[in-house]
Amino acid sequence: MRSRHAGRPARPGRRLTALLLAALVALATAAPGASAARTRPLAPLEATWQADPGGQLDMSRLPMLWETERGKLIMRKLAEDGNLGRPGLTYAVTHVVLDVPPGMTRDVAAIFASIWGTREEEGTRARVLTAQAINRENPQLYRELLDETAVTSKSVVLQTVGRNWPQVNNNGWFKLHAEIMALKAQAKAKYVVAARAAGRTPDQIKTASKELDRRLQKLGEGNAYRDYLAKGFTLDHVAVGPSRLSKDDEVVRQPCGNKSGGTCSAVAPDAGYAVPTQTADDTTVALAYALAAPHLIDDALAAHDQQDAQMWAGAFATIATGFKTAYDRDLKRFPELKPRLQQARTLMNKVEKAADLQLRVVGQRELATKVHSSRYVLQSHIERAEDLDAEAAKVKKDAAEKSKKAVQNVGLACTKATALGEPATGGKRLAALVALPLKAPCGGEEESGLVKGLMSGDLGGVDFSTLQMRYMSDAGGHVKYAFSGRPGSAGLVQDAGSGLDAVENSTADLRTWLVLDPSEFWVNLNPDEPSRIIDPALGQTNAGKALLEADYLMKRTEGKLLDPKTDLGAKYWDALMGGSTKACYSSRMWIVPGDVEVREDGSSLYILKADLAVKAKAQHVANAGKLSCVSDPASDARNEQLEQRMIVPEVVKAVNTAPEYAPIRRAFLARVIAQWIRKRHQDGHRTSFDELIGSGNIGPAKLQDGWTPRQVYDSFVQSIQNGDFTYTQTIDRGGVREMRHMVTGGVDFSKIPMSAVDSARMDREHPRLPQTVEESATRPASAADGSVWLGETAESPDNGLWSRTSGTVRAFVNGRTGIAAVIVVALVVVVFGIRTGSARGRRAS
Repeated sequence: MRSRHAGRPARPGRRLTALLLAALVALATAAPGASAARTRPLAPLEATWQADPGGQLDMSRLPMLWETERGKLIMRKLAEDGNLGRPGLTYAVTHVVLDVPPGMTRDVAAIFASIWGTREEEGTRARVLTAQAINRENPQLYRELLDETAVTSKSVVLQTVGRNWPQVNNNGWFKLHAEIMALKAQAKAKYVVAARAAGRTPDQIKTASKELDRRLQKLGEGNAYRDYLAKGFTLDHVAVGPSRLSKDDEVVRQPCGNKSGGTCSAVAPDAGYAVPTQTADDTTVALAYALAAPHLIDDALAAHDQQDAQMWAGAFATIATGFKTAYDRDLKRFPELKPRLQQARTLMNKVEKAADLQLRVVGQRELATKVHSSRYVLQSHIERAEDLDAEAAKVKKDAAEKSKKAVQNVGLACTKATALGEPATGGKRLAALVALPLKAPCGGEEESGLVKGLMSGDLGGVDFSTLQMRYMSDAGGHVKYAFSGRPGSAGLVQDAGSGLDAVENSTADLRTWLVLDPSEFWVNLNPDEPSRIIDPALGQTNAGKALLEADYLMKRTEGKLLDPKTDLGAKYWDALMGGSTKACYSSRMWIVPGDVEVREDGSSLYILKADLAVKAKAQHVANAGKLSCVSDPASDARNEQLEQRMIVPEVVKAVNTAPEYAPIRRAFLARVIAQWIRKRHQDGHRTSFDELIGSGNIGPAKLQDGWTPRQVYDSFVQSIQNGDFTYTQTIDRGGVREMRHMVTGGVDFSKIPMSAVDSARMDREHPRLPQTVEESATRPASAADGSVWLGETAESPDNGLWSRTSGTVRAFVNGRTGIAAVIVVALVVVVFGIRTGSARGRRAS
């Protein structure tokens, strides 16, 4: 799929996402009109600009430089070139998919490298590489490109990152825009591909490339230069088609002719950019670099890369120098903008102080010293380092005390619950089962194991990607529940935010399974049935998204297994073809509940085993296009058995263990618990969820990130049309074998068969598990099998509180409630390791 930011994996640890703490606190009173609903820590800064009556600078796009991996590439190239102090320069990053014939990638890459990098090209790093090479270098960038651009796992990509550059011609010096340099690289790379396909030698291509350079030098910087590259050209009798930047590319400042119009050639009309064309934009660019630096320090500390953190902390001085130069120049050129420019300078000072103070709060005094020194560039008098150390110590002490109180009682009356979850006094303000529980409200209790796990220095010692809800008890006015996961491996980089995501999505999924009709718990990816993808209500939830994306992912998993370049794929081909040169097989493969073993002990449920299974059978699809198959029943039966024997076991293994299937595994565990709750309800037991069951009210479980089921369906159909399920293989004798394999599928969770485990067997196979779960209510606890358990106890939630389930803690962490105490606690929680900046409404993992 290609939905921006959707499904992106949790970012690396955010020990410094509160780096703007001081600035935020100071601006909270200075900007009373700031929206409390914003999720980025920059929100108050943006609100300050928006409150400027004199015509504000647009800062809404600046996070591109630190929220996207492509933006981070730009920042790193700026630092590498020593240009963080030159905001007048513009940088761009592009990723263009090249149509390189099989087996020619290395050849094309080598030839392109030999013709790129002279004269004005020196400022732009350009290279041809495979998507898998990008994955090895930067997995986060790879996933971003797969999610948000036209790049696929099999693509050959031209990557460029660089700056604008002066070029001389008969009329003097001209500046080639950064996007023009990217365009030139794109045109040259396309020429190399076309020329090699036409039989040109590397030497012939080098000679032709020099001729292209001569033509461009004569044209100068104007529209003729750009149009020549954009419209395409012929070189040495080899035609090169049109070129342009796409919406997937990113530029520091708005490209000429982009969206807002302009008289110059629009070679990048849709490209993303951080700073729009505006008066005094150099000052804004410098401010953007200053805002990005704390996030990059944050990334470096999360990766335990102290050297990188040192570099970005030291960069503050360079950035501040560039800001001062731009500020002084803009002030002289645009005196009417003095109030706005002064406000920009005030913000710059606040950002630097915030970084200085917050680095001290989290114990990074050496980094803080570098930032502290840079502050003298813009201010002659700043706080002494000793005073800031004292202030940081006070912030930590006060925040810890306020956090303890607020986490116990924030916004909630002290209540006692009856068996029905009704408060003894009116109001129904009981603590709900939420992503980060706010504690039982009557004070005096110890923090829960779940809270301690999410907020401790070692994050409870658990790998959050494996965190699943595996225990629930509902009796006596309290709901007890616990999550378990595998212990974190040595060197594991994660943050409490990923734990929050796992817990939040589990509770949202539980709500979904409780309120909707189980007969609708299925998804279906079949090109024959575009109107029968998923139930409309389920399609609005994280649970529905987890099921549908797992269905599509399963098809991709099988596609990789069938690749004839792998040992398994080669064996499968040989068995399927039986000496033939062509084979075609169409089947349906779908995910269903596997072995589920539970121990029910009164009002408590332990999930001891919950595997997913995969079924497969031959099935013909009418609208499969190129993949349509014509085969006889006997062949179908043989091929079906072959798939079940060779391929299905490997798919089952991936579905139950691979990290990318974690969302559906969490959703499945929540489905098991929901079925248990429903069964107790049907048997006449009063539960804390009676008002929710079958209500149809998905409430906060509804996604707000723009995801739709149709996106997954369209991606599936496009994969079919692109031949992603067609394989060719050249055999030793020079012949070619072709195999087409079309797979439809689905997920069916409408019924969950559960096997009961008695006490003796549970004690034998899971020794001391009840005691482990009990211990996990107050601290992270390890079970006999090594799994780590994080538990929590909450007052029985009423229907109103469940309507706030999945949003409560995100709102809490992001300071959406507007209560002063909550804002303080939110910042403190961030200090201790929980991120705030990545949530966009309800996020699915």
